[in-house]
Amino acid sequence: MALVLFSGTMLAVPEKVAVTLPAFTVELNGVKIDNTYNQYPLIVYKGITYFPMTFYDSRLMGLETEWSVEKGLEIEQTGVVGEYRENKKKSKNAYRNWARIPTFPITVNEEIIDNSQEEYPLLVFRDVTYFPLTWHFAVDEFKGQYHFESNGLTIQAGNHVLQEVVLPDEKKGLNAIEVFDGYYYYVGEKHEEDNVYRAPVDDPSKVSKVYIISGSWSYSPLVSFFKQDNDVYFSYHVGGATMGRDIYCRVNKEGFGEEVLSGYLDFRKYGQDLVVVNYGVPPFPNNLYLLKVGSEERKSLGNPAYCYGWIRYKGNYFGGREMEIKDDRVYITGFEKENENEPNKLYAIKINTNEIFLVSTIPTTDFTLWRDKIYMLGSEDGLLYETTGASFSTSKDAQEKVLINTPLSSYVVNSKGTIYYLTQENKELFSLDVNGVTRAMLPQKKMSTIKIVDDKLICFLEENEVYGLVVFDEQGKEIFKISERVISASLAGDVLVYKTVESQKNYAVRLP
Repeated sequence: MALVLFSGTMLAVPEKVAVTLPAFTVELNGVKIDNTYNQYPLIVYKGITYFPMTFYDSRLMGLETEWSVEKGLEIEQTGVVGEYRENKKKSKNAYRNWARIPTFPITVNEEIIDNSQEEYPLLVFRDVTYFPLTWHFAVDEFKGQYHFESNGLTIQAGNHVLQEVVLPDEKKGLNAIEVFDGYYYYVGEKHEEDNVYRAPVDDPSKVSKVYIISGSWSYSPLVSFFKQDNDVYFSYHVGGATMGRDIYCRVNKEGFGEEVLSGYLDFRKYGQDLVVVNYGVPPFPNNLYLLKVGSEERKSLGNPAYCYGWIRYKGNYFGGREMEIKDDRVYITGFEKENENEPNKLYAIKINTNEIFLVSTIPTTDFTLWRDKIYMLGSEDGLLYETTGASFSTSKDAQEKVLINTPLSSYVVNSKGTIYYLTQENKELFSLDVNGVTRAMLPQKKMSTIKIVDDKLICFLEENEVYGLVVFDEQGKEIFKISERVISASLAGDVLVYKTVESQKNYAVRLP
Protein backbone atom coordinates (compact mmCIF):
# COMPACT_ATOMS: atom_id res chain seq x y z
CA MET A 1 0.00 0.00 0.00
CA ALA A 2 1.49 3.28 -1.13
CA LEU A 3 1.18 6.44 0.97
CA VAL A 4 1.22 10.08 -0.10
CA LEU A 5 1.58 13.28 1.91
CA PHE A 6 -1.28 15.71 1.21
CA SER A 7 -1.95 18.89 3.25
CA GLY A 8 -0.08 17.42 6.19
CA THR A 9 -2.23 14.26 6.27
CA MET A 10 -1.18 10.75 5.30
CA LEU A 11 -3.78 9.35 2.85
CA ALA A 12 -3.83 5.81 1.51
CA VAL A 13 -3.59 5.46 -2.25
CA PRO A 14 -5.78 2.59 -3.50
CA GLU A 15 -3.74 -0.53 -4.10
CA LYS A 16 -3.25 -1.50 -7.73
CA VAL A 17 -3.75 -5.13 -8.69
CA ALA A 18 -3.21 -7.01 -11.93
CA VAL A 19 -6.31 -8.27 -13.78
CA THR A 20 -6.91 -10.06 -17.05
CA LEU A 21 -9.72 -10.61 -19.50
CA PRO A 22 -11.53 -13.95 -19.14
CA ALA A 23 -9.97 -16.74 -21.21
CA PHE A 24 -13.35 -18.52 -21.26
CA THR A 25 -16.88 -17.70 -22.38
CA VAL A 26 -19.25 -15.95 -19.97
CA GLU A 27 -23.04 -15.95 -20.29
CA LEU A 28 -25.13 -13.68 -18.05
CA ASN A 29 -28.91 -13.94 -18.12
CA GLY A 30 -28.76 -15.59 -21.51
CA VAL A 31 -26.42 -12.95 -22.96
CA LYS A 32 -22.96 -14.02 -24.15
CA ILE A 33 -20.57 -11.24 -23.19
CA ASP A 34 -18.00 -10.21 -25.82
CA ASN A 35 -15.09 -8.50 -24.08
CA THR A 36 -13.00 -7.72 -27.16
CA TYR A 37 -14.10 -4.10 -27.69
CA ASN A 38 -16.22 -3.61 -24.59
CA GLN A 39 -15.44 -0.36 -22.76
CA TYR A 40 -16.28 -2.11 -19.49
CA PRO A 41 -15.36 -5.75 -20.06
CA LEU A 42 -15.56 -8.56 -17.56
CA ILE A 43 -12.23 -9.01 -15.81
CA VAL A 44 -10.59 -11.79 -13.79
CA TYR A 45 -8.73 -11.34 -10.50
CA LYS A 46 -7.28 -14.26 -8.53
CA GLY A 47 -9.27 -16.69 -10.69
CA ILE A 48 -12.64 -14.99 -10.04
CA THR A 49 -14.68 -13.21 -12.73
CA TYR A 50 -15.67 -9.60 -11.95
CA PHE A 51 -18.72 -7.78 -13.29
CA PRO A 52 -18.99 -3.97 -13.97
CA MET A 53 -21.58 -2.03 -11.99
CA THR A 54 -22.58 0.37 -14.76
CA PHE A 55 -26.20 1.49 -14.86
CA TYR A 56 -27.27 -1.00 -17.55
CA ASP A 57 -24.97 -3.87 -16.56
CA SER A 58 -26.14 -3.83 -12.95
CA ARG A 59 -29.81 -3.87 -13.98
CA LEU A 60 -29.13 -6.80 -16.27
CA MET A 61 -28.23 -8.62 -13.06
CA GLY A 62 -31.30 -7.39 -11.17
CA LEU A 63 -29.30 -4.88 -9.12
CA GLU A 64 -29.79 -1.21 -8.38
CA THR A 65 -26.97 1.07 -7.34
CA GLU A 66 -26.72 4.48 -5.71
CA TRP A 67 -23.65 6.61 -5.10
CA SER A 68 -23.16 9.44 -2.60
CA VAL A 69 -20.13 11.04 -1.00
CA GLU A 70 -21.47 10.27 2.47
CA LYS A 71 -22.49 6.62 1.97
CA GLY A 72 -20.27 5.62 -0.93
CA LEU A 73 -21.63 2.86 -3.17
CA GLU A 74 -24.90 1.13 -2.22
CA ILE A 75 -25.89 -2.05 -4.08
CA GLU A 76 -29.26 -3.73 -3.64
CA GLN A 77 -30.82 -6.78 -5.25
CA THR A 78 -34.34 -5.59 -6.22
CA GLY A 79 -35.14 -7.87 -9.17
CA VAL A 80 -35.25 -4.95 -11.60
CA VAL A 81 -34.89 -5.96 -15.26
CA GLY A 82 -32.84 -4.20 -17.91
CA GLU A 83 -31.79 -5.04 -21.44
CA TYR A 84 -28.11 -5.57 -22.15
CA ARG A 85 -26.33 -2.69 -23.86
CA GLU A 86 -22.75 -3.20 -24.97
CA ASN A 87 -20.57 -0.09 -24.77
CA LYS A 88 -18.02 -0.59 -27.55
CA LYS A 89 -14.79 1.28 -28.14
CA LYS A 90 -12.64 1.37 -31.28
CA SER A 91 -9.51 -0.36 -29.99
CA LYS A 92 -9.24 -3.89 -28.65
CA ASN A 93 -8.86 -4.48 -24.95
CA ALA A 94 -5.46 -5.64 -23.76
CA TYR A 95 -5.45 -9.05 -22.14
CA ARG A 96 -3.62 -7.73 -19.05
CA ASN A 97 -4.73 -4.59 -17.21
CA TRP A 98 -4.54 -2.86 -13.85
CA ALA A 99 -7.39 -2.27 -11.42
CA ARG A 100 -7.42 -0.80 -7.93
CA ILE A 101 -8.99 -1.73 -4.62
CA PRO A 102 -11.39 1.07 -3.57
CA THR A 103 -11.38 2.56 -0.10
CA PHE A 104 -14.79 4.27 -0.20
CA PRO A 105 -17.72 2.77 1.77
CA ILE A 106 -19.58 -0.11 0.14
CA THR A 107 -22.96 -1.50 1.18
CA VAL A 108 -24.57 -4.63 -0.28
CA ASN A 109 -28.21 -5.30 0.58
CA GLU A 110 -27.92 -2.81 3.49
CA GLU A 111 -24.88 -4.60 4.96
CA ILE A 112 -21.52 -2.79 5.11
CA ILE A 113 -18.70 -4.59 3.30
CA ASP A 114 -15.21 -4.32 4.79
CA ASN A 115 -13.43 -4.45 1.47
CA SER A 116 -9.99 -4.61 3.13
CA GLN A 117 -10.92 -7.97 4.68
CA GLU A 118 -12.45 -9.56 1.58
CA GLU A 119 -10.49 -12.35 -0.10
CA TYR A 120 -12.00 -11.18 -3.35
CA PRO A 121 -12.55 -7.43 -2.81
CA LEU A 122 -14.61 -5.18 -5.01
CA LEU A 123 -12.39 -3.45 -7.59
CA VAL A 124 -12.42 -0.24 -9.61
CA PHE A 125 -11.51 -0.50 -13.29
CA ARG A 126 -11.82 2.45 -15.69
CA ASP A 127 -13.58 4.40 -12.93
CA VAL A 128 -16.33 1.79 -12.61
CA THR A 129 -16.81 -0.45 -9.58
CA TYR A 130 -16.63 -4.20 -10.26
CA PHE A 131 -17.96 -6.89 -7.94
CA PRO A 132 -16.73 -10.50 -7.84
CA LEU A 133 -19.01 -13.25 -9.12
CA THR A 134 -18.26 -15.50 -6.18
CA TRP A 135 -20.86 -17.85 -4.78
CA HIS A 136 -21.37 -15.47 -1.87
CA PHE A 137 -22.29 -12.49 -4.05
CA ALA A 138 -23.83 -14.14 -7.11
CA VAL A 139 -25.93 -16.70 -5.22
CA ASP A 140 -26.27 -15.73 -1.55
CA GLU A 141 -26.61 -11.97 -1.95
CA PHE A 142 -28.02 -11.59 -5.46
CA LYS A 143 -30.19 -14.76 -5.57
CA GLY A 144 -28.76 -16.05 -8.83
CA GLN A 145 -27.67 -19.43 -10.18
CA TYR A 146 -24.03 -20.18 -10.88
CA HIS A 147 -22.39 -22.80 -13.13
CA PHE A 148 -18.80 -23.16 -14.28
CA GLU A 149 -18.13 -25.96 -16.74
CA SER A 150 -15.63 -26.70 -19.47
CA ASN A 151 -17.43 -24.42 -21.91
CA GLY A 152 -17.32 -21.43 -19.54
CA LEU A 153 -19.20 -19.56 -16.84
CA THR A 154 -22.99 -19.29 -16.84
CA ILE A 155 -24.88 -17.10 -14.37
CA GLN A 156 -28.62 -16.59 -14.22
CA ALA A 157 -29.34 -13.57 -12.03
CA GLY A 158 -32.15 -13.45 -9.51
CA ASN A 159 -34.50 -11.48 -11.77
CA HIS A 160 -36.77 -12.39 -14.69
CA VAL A 161 -35.55 -14.06 -17.85
CA LEU A 162 -36.22 -11.94 -20.94
CA GLN A 163 -36.79 -13.37 -24.40
CA GLU A 164 -36.30 -11.02 -27.31
CA VAL A 165 -39.14 -11.18 -29.83
CA VAL A 166 -37.95 -10.54 -33.39
CA LEU A 167 -40.78 -9.72 -35.81
CA PRO A 168 -40.12 -9.76 -39.58
CA ASP A 169 -40.20 -6.35 -41.32
CA GLU A 170 -41.31 -4.55 -38.16
CA LYS A 171 -41.59 -0.79 -38.64
CA LYS A 172 -39.55 1.38 -36.30
CA GLY A 173 -41.21 4.18 -34.37
CA LEU A 174 -43.90 4.47 -31.74
CA ASN A 175 -46.25 1.78 -33.01
CA ALA A 176 -47.25 -0.75 -30.38
CA ILE A 177 -46.91 -4.51 -30.37
CA GLU A 178 -49.91 -6.34 -28.93
CA VAL A 179 -50.60 -9.98 -28.19
CA PHE A 180 -54.07 -11.53 -28.55
CA ASP A 181 -55.18 -15.15 -28.76
CA GLY A 182 -51.73 -16.57 -29.49
CA TYR A 183 -50.66 -13.93 -32.06
CA TYR A 184 -48.43 -10.87 -32.03
CA TYR A 185 -50.04 -7.95 -33.89
CA TYR A 186 -47.78 -5.18 -35.17
CA VAL A 187 -47.08 -2.68 -37.96
CA GLY A 188 -44.62 -3.73 -40.64
CA GLU A 189 -42.99 -2.01 -43.56
CA LYS A 190 -42.05 -3.73 -46.80
CA HIS A 191 -41.35 -2.23 -50.24
CA GLU A 192 -42.40 1.23 -48.94
CA GLU A 193 -45.80 -0.19 -47.99
CA ASP A 194 -47.14 -0.16 -44.44
CA ASN A 195 -49.08 -3.20 -43.34
CA VAL A 196 -50.63 -4.72 -40.27
CA TYR A 197 -49.12 -8.12 -39.61
CA ARG A 198 -49.66 -10.92 -37.17
CA ALA A 199 -47.27 -13.69 -36.18
CA PRO A 200 -47.80 -16.78 -33.99
CA VAL A 201 -46.33 -16.41 -30.52
CA ASP A 202 -44.86 -19.92 -30.81
CA ASP A 203 -43.09 -19.08 -34.09
CA PRO A 204 -42.92 -15.36 -34.97
CA SER A 205 -41.15 -16.14 -38.26
CA LYS A 206 -44.44 -17.43 -39.71
CA VAL A 207 -45.79 -13.94 -40.27
CA SER A 208 -48.92 -13.18 -42.30
CA LYS A 209 -50.33 -9.92 -43.66
CA VAL A 210 -53.57 -8.81 -42.03
CA TYR A 211 -54.24 -5.49 -43.72
CA ILE A 212 -52.71 -2.96 -46.11
CA ILE A 213 -52.84 0.53 -44.62
CA SER A 214 -54.39 2.83 -47.21
CA GLY A 215 -54.22 6.56 -47.76
CA SER A 216 -51.92 9.23 -46.36
CA TRP A 217 -51.52 8.73 -42.66
CA SER A 218 -48.49 10.91 -42.06
CA TYR A 219 -50.29 13.15 -39.55
CA SER A 220 -50.35 10.44 -36.88
CA PRO A 221 -48.51 7.29 -38.03
CA LEU A 222 -49.78 5.11 -35.19
CA VAL A 223 -51.89 1.98 -35.14
CA SER A 224 -53.83 1.08 -32.00
CA PHE A 225 -54.91 -2.50 -31.28
CA PHE A 226 -57.68 -3.44 -28.89
CA LYS A 227 -60.08 -6.26 -28.15
CA GLN A 228 -63.82 -6.28 -27.53
CA ASP A 229 -65.41 -9.52 -26.43
CA ASN A 230 -63.79 -12.10 -28.72
CA ASP A 231 -62.90 -9.78 -31.61
CA VAL A 232 -59.56 -8.09 -32.29
CA TYR A 233 -59.72 -4.54 -33.68
CA PHE A 234 -57.20 -1.97 -34.81
CA SER A 235 -57.47 1.67 -35.83
CA TYR A 236 -55.30 4.23 -37.62
CA HIS A 237 -55.60 7.82 -38.79
CA VAL A 238 -55.67 9.24 -42.32
CA GLY A 239 -55.59 12.89 -43.32
CA GLY A 240 -55.17 15.95 -41.16
CA ALA A 241 -56.08 16.56 -37.54
CA THR A 242 -59.49 18.09 -38.25
CA MET A 243 -60.42 17.06 -41.80
CA GLY A 244 -59.03 13.54 -41.47
CA ARG A 245 -60.63 10.52 -39.88
CA ASP A 246 -59.89 7.38 -37.88
CA ILE A 247 -60.45 4.04 -39.59
CA TYR A 248 -61.52 1.09 -37.44
CA CYS A 249 -61.00 -2.48 -38.63
CA ARG A 250 -61.89 -5.90 -37.25
CA VAL A 251 -59.78 -9.01 -37.77
CA ASN A 252 -62.08 -11.70 -39.15
CA LYS A 253 -61.89 -15.45 -38.57
CA GLU A 254 -59.61 -15.86 -41.60
CA GLY A 255 -57.08 -13.44 -40.10
CA PHE A 256 -57.75 -10.48 -42.40
CA GLY A 257 -58.68 -6.94 -41.42
CA GLU A 258 -61.98 -5.51 -42.64
CA GLU A 259 -63.10 -1.91 -42.17
CA VAL A 260 -66.17 -1.52 -39.95
CA LEU A 261 -66.27 2.22 -39.11
CA SER A 262 -64.54 5.50 -39.90
CA GLY A 263 -64.64 8.95 -38.34
CA TYR A 264 -63.93 10.40 -34.91
CA LEU A 265 -65.89 8.03 -32.69
CA ASP A 266 -66.00 5.35 -30.04
CA PHE A 267 -68.11 2.20 -30.00
CA ARG A 268 -69.13 -0.85 -27.96
CA LYS A 269 -70.57 -4.14 -29.14
CA TYR A 270 -74.22 -4.87 -28.34
CA GLY A 271 -74.94 -8.38 -29.53
CA GLN A 272 -74.07 -8.33 -33.22
CA ASP A 273 -74.59 -4.57 -33.46
CA LEU A 274 -72.60 -1.52 -32.33
CA VAL A 275 -73.47 1.38 -30.05
CA VAL A 276 -71.59 4.36 -31.48
CA VAL A 277 -70.86 7.84 -30.13
CA ASN A 278 -69.73 10.38 -32.72
CA TYR A 279 -66.93 12.79 -31.74
CA GLY A 280 -67.03 14.85 -34.93
CA VAL A 281 -66.08 18.50 -34.46
CA PRO A 282 -67.48 20.89 -33.56
CA PRO A 283 -69.46 18.87 -30.97
CA PHE A 284 -73.09 18.41 -31.95
CA PRO A 285 -76.15 16.89 -30.25
CA ASN A 286 -77.87 13.64 -31.20
CA ASN A 287 -74.47 11.95 -31.59
CA LEU A 288 -75.32 8.58 -29.99
CA TYR A 289 -76.82 5.78 -32.07
CA LEU A 290 -77.19 2.04 -32.58
CA LEU A 291 -75.65 0.78 -35.83
CA LYS A 292 -77.01 -2.41 -37.34
CA VAL A 293 -74.00 -4.41 -38.52
CA GLY A 294 -74.22 -5.31 -42.21
CA SER A 295 -76.41 -2.32 -43.06
CA GLU A 296 -76.46 1.46 -42.91
CA GLU A 297 -79.45 1.46 -40.57
CA ARG A 298 -78.98 3.74 -37.55
CA LYS A 299 -81.22 4.16 -34.54
CA SER A 300 -80.79 7.37 -32.54
CA LEU A 301 -80.28 6.86 -28.81
CA GLY A 302 -80.85 9.25 -25.93
CA ASN A 303 -82.19 12.79 -25.99
CA PRO A 304 -81.62 14.38 -29.44
CA ALA A 305 -80.89 17.72 -27.75
CA TYR A 306 -77.96 16.22 -25.79
CA CYS A 307 -74.27 15.78 -26.55
CA TYR A 308 -73.06 12.42 -25.29
CA GLY A 309 -69.54 11.34 -24.42
CA TRP A 310 -68.12 14.85 -24.61
CA ILE A 311 -66.94 16.64 -21.48
CA ARG A 312 -67.81 20.35 -21.34
CA TYR A 313 -65.81 22.37 -18.84
CA LYS A 314 -65.56 26.17 -18.69
CA GLY A 315 -66.64 26.55 -22.30
CA ASN A 316 -64.19 23.96 -23.64
CA TYR A 317 -64.97 20.48 -24.96
CA PHE A 318 -63.01 17.30 -24.37
CA GLY A 319 -63.66 13.82 -25.71
CA GLY A 320 -64.53 11.71 -22.69
CA ARG A 321 -64.66 8.41 -24.56
CA GLU A 322 -66.23 6.66 -21.58
CA MET A 323 -69.11 4.32 -22.38
CA GLU A 324 -70.21 1.01 -20.88
CA ILE A 325 -72.98 -1.43 -21.68
CA LYS A 326 -74.64 -3.48 -18.95
CA ASP A 327 -77.61 -5.71 -19.75
CA ASP A 328 -79.78 -3.68 -22.14
CA ARG A 329 -78.49 -0.23 -21.14
CA VAL A 330 -75.70 2.01 -22.35
CA TYR A 331 -74.11 4.21 -19.66
CA ILE A 332 -72.60 7.48 -20.86
CA THR A 333 -72.17 11.08 -19.74
CA GLY A 334 -74.18 13.81 -21.44
CA PHE A 335 -75.41 17.40 -21.29
CA GLU A 336 -77.94 19.57 -23.10
CA LYS A 337 -76.03 21.33 -25.90
CA GLU A 338 -77.89 24.65 -25.79
CA ASN A 339 -77.91 24.89 -21.99
CA GLU A 340 -74.47 26.23 -21.15
CA ASN A 341 -75.10 25.80 -17.43
CA GLU A 342 -75.84 22.09 -17.77
CA PRO A 343 -72.94 20.02 -16.33
CA ASN A 344 -71.90 16.56 -17.49
CA LYS A 345 -74.03 13.93 -15.79
CA LEU A 346 -74.21 10.17 -16.02
CA TYR A 347 -77.19 8.68 -17.88
CA ALA A 348 -78.42 5.15 -18.54
CA ILE A 349 -80.31 4.64 -21.81
CA LYS A 350 -82.28 1.51 -22.62
CA ILE A 351 -81.08 0.49 -26.05
CA ASN A 352 -84.30 -1.22 -27.15
CA THR A 353 -86.85 1.33 -25.86
CA ASN A 354 -84.69 4.49 -25.60
CA GLU A 355 -85.88 5.13 -22.03
CA ILE A 356 -83.50 7.61 -20.39
CA PHE A 357 -82.52 7.55 -16.71
CA LEU A 358 -80.45 10.08 -14.81
CA VAL A 359 -78.13 7.85 -12.79
CA SER A 360 -76.45 10.57 -10.72
CA THR A 361 -76.65 14.33 -10.26
CA ILE A 362 -72.88 14.60 -9.64
CA PRO A 363 -71.05 16.36 -12.51
CA THR A 364 -68.64 13.72 -13.78
CA THR A 365 -65.95 13.12 -16.37
CA ASP A 366 -65.68 9.33 -16.31
CA PHE A 367 -67.13 6.41 -14.39
CA THR A 368 -66.80 2.69 -13.68
CA LEU A 369 -69.51 0.10 -13.05
CA TRP A 370 -68.55 -2.44 -10.40
CA ARG A 371 -71.11 -4.91 -9.08
CA ASP A 372 -73.81 -2.82 -7.36
CA LYS A 373 -71.69 0.34 -7.29
CA ILE A 374 -70.80 3.11 -9.66
CA TYR A 375 -67.56 5.07 -9.22
CA MET A 376 -67.48 8.56 -10.73
CA LEU A 377 -64.73 11.14 -11.07
CA GLY A 378 -66.06 14.62 -10.38
CA SER A 379 -65.57 16.98 -13.32
CA GLU A 380 -65.51 20.09 -11.13
CA ASP A 381 -63.51 18.96 -8.09
CA GLY A 382 -61.60 15.86 -9.27
CA LEU A 383 -62.86 13.81 -6.31
CA LEU A 384 -63.92 10.19 -6.60
CA TYR A 385 -67.53 9.47 -5.69
CA GLU A 386 -69.33 6.22 -4.98
CA THR A 387 -72.99 5.66 -5.83
CA THR A 388 -74.91 2.69 -4.46
CA GLY A 389 -78.55 1.70 -4.51
CA ALA A 390 -79.13 3.18 -7.97
CA SER A 391 -80.05 -0.22 -9.45
CA PHE A 392 -77.97 0.87 -12.45
CA SER A 393 -80.96 2.65 -13.92
CA THR A 394 -82.11 5.70 -11.98
CA SER A 395 -80.85 8.08 -9.30
CA LYS A 396 -83.98 7.48 -7.21
CA ASP A 397 -83.03 6.13 -3.77
CA ALA A 398 -79.35 6.29 -4.73
CA GLN A 399 -76.82 6.89 -1.96
CA GLU A 400 -73.85 9.02 -3.00
CA LYS A 401 -70.71 9.85 -1.06
CA VAL A 402 -67.17 11.09 -1.55
CA LEU A 403 -64.91 8.05 -1.56
CA ILE A 404 -61.52 9.72 -2.08
CA ASN A 405 -61.29 13.30 -0.87
CA THR A 406 -58.19 14.14 -2.92
CA PRO A 407 -58.30 15.45 -6.52
CA LEU A 408 -57.36 12.64 -8.91
CA SER A 409 -56.01 12.64 -12.44
CA SER A 410 -57.21 9.09 -13.19
CA TYR A 411 -58.19 5.78 -11.61
CA VAL A 412 -58.90 2.12 -12.46
CA VAL A 413 -60.77 -0.65 -10.63
CA ASN A 414 -59.98 -4.38 -10.66
CA SER A 415 -62.50 -7.21 -10.35
CA LYS A 416 -61.95 -7.43 -6.58
CA GLY A 417 -63.02 -3.81 -6.13
CA THR A 418 -59.55 -2.44 -5.40
CA ILE A 419 -59.21 1.10 -6.73
CA TYR A 420 -55.84 2.30 -8.02
CA TYR A 421 -55.58 6.02 -8.51
CA LEU A 422 -53.18 8.83 -9.42
CA THR A 423 -53.29 12.13 -7.58
CA GLN A 424 -53.61 15.34 -9.56
CA GLU A 425 -50.89 17.09 -7.59
CA ASN A 426 -47.95 14.77 -8.27
CA LYS A 427 -49.34 11.70 -10.10
CA GLU A 428 -48.32 9.34 -7.30
CA LEU A 429 -49.95 5.90 -7.24
CA PHE A 430 -52.18 4.75 -4.37
CA SER A 431 -54.60 1.88 -3.81
CA LEU A 432 -57.87 1.74 -1.88
CA ASP A 433 -59.23 -1.72 -1.12
CA VAL A 434 -62.81 -2.74 -0.31
CA ASN A 435 -62.03 -2.55 3.42
CA GLY A 436 -61.14 1.12 3.12
CA VAL A 437 -57.37 0.64 3.49
CA THR A 438 -55.24 3.12 1.51
CA ARG A 439 -51.67 2.28 0.52
CA ALA A 440 -48.93 4.14 -1.36
CA MET A 441 -47.85 1.81 -4.17
CA LEU A 442 -44.74 3.52 -5.57
CA PRO A 443 -43.86 6.34 -3.19
CA GLN A 444 -42.39 9.48 -4.76
CA LYS A 445 -42.64 8.05 -8.28
CA LYS A 446 -44.66 9.87 -10.94
CA MET A 447 -46.94 7.82 -13.17
CA SER A 448 -47.81 8.55 -16.78
CA THR A 449 -50.73 6.11 -17.16
CA ILE A 450 -52.07 2.99 -15.47
CA LYS A 451 -54.29 0.18 -16.74
CA ILE A 452 -55.79 -3.10 -15.53
CA VAL A 453 -55.33 -6.25 -17.62
CA ASP A 454 -56.56 -9.58 -16.21
CA ASP A 455 -56.54 -7.99 -12.75
CA LYS A 456 -52.86 -7.10 -13.03
CA LEU A 457 -51.97 -3.44 -12.72
CA ILE A 458 -49.61 -2.15 -15.43
CA CYS A 459 -47.98 1.19 -14.60
CA PHE A 460 -46.20 3.40 -17.12
CA LEU A 461 -43.92 5.89 -15.38
CA GLU A 462 -42.93 9.36 -16.51
CA GLU A 463 -39.81 9.88 -18.61
CA ASN A 464 -37.34 10.91 -15.90
CA GLU A 465 -38.24 8.20 -13.38
CA VAL A 466 -35.83 5.38 -12.50
CA TYR A 467 -38.29 2.77 -13.84
CA GLY A 468 -40.13 2.69 -17.14
CA LEU A 469 -42.73 0.04 -16.33
CA VAL A 470 -43.92 -1.66 -13.13
CA VAL A 471 -46.47 -4.49 -12.82
CA PHE A 472 -48.45 -5.49 -9.72
CA ASP A 473 -50.40 -8.72 -9.26
CA GLU A 474 -54.02 -9.10 -8.11
CA GLN A 475 -53.03 -8.60 -4.45
CA GLY A 476 -51.07 -5.43 -5.20
CA LYS A 477 -47.67 -7.13 -4.92
CA GLU A 478 -44.94 -5.82 -7.19
CA ILE A 479 -43.96 -8.65 -9.55
CA PHE A 480 -42.02 -6.96 -12.36
CA LYS A 481 -40.20 -3.73 -13.12
CA ILE A 482 -37.83 -2.52 -15.83
CA SER A 483 -35.46 0.40 -16.10
CA GLU A 484 -36.19 1.19 -19.77
CA ARG A 485 -39.01 3.41 -21.03
CA VAL A 486 -41.54 1.49 -23.08
CA ILE A 487 -43.78 2.27 -26.04
CA SER A 488 -46.36 -0.36 -25.20
CA ALA A 489 -47.03 -3.32 -22.94
CA SER A 490 -49.46 -6.14 -23.64
CA LEU A 491 -50.45 -8.98 -21.34
CA ALA A 492 -51.83 -12.38 -22.32
CA GLY A 493 -52.24 -14.81 -19.43
CA ASP A 494 -48.98 -14.68 -17.50
CA VAL A 495 -46.84 -13.50 -20.45
CA LEU A 496 -46.00 -9.79 -20.69
CA VAL A 497 -44.77 -8.40 -24.02
CA TYR A 498 -43.33 -4.91 -24.25
CA LYS A 499 -41.42 -2.68 -26.66
CA THR A 500 -38.68 -0.30 -25.50
CA VAL A 501 -38.37 3.28 -26.70
CA GLU A 502 -34.61 3.59 -27.16
CA SER A 503 -33.59 0.22 -28.59
CA GLN A 504 -36.95 -0.44 -30.36
CA LYS A 505 -36.67 -4.07 -29.26
CA ASN A 506 -39.53 -6.33 -28.17
CA TYR A 507 -39.27 -8.59 -25.13
CA ALA A 508 -41.47 -11.30 -23.67
CA VAL A 509 -41.32 -12.32 -20.02
CA ARG A 510 -43.29 -14.84 -17.99
CA LEU A 511 -44.71 -13.30 -14.82
CA PRO A 512 -45.15 -15.24 -11.57
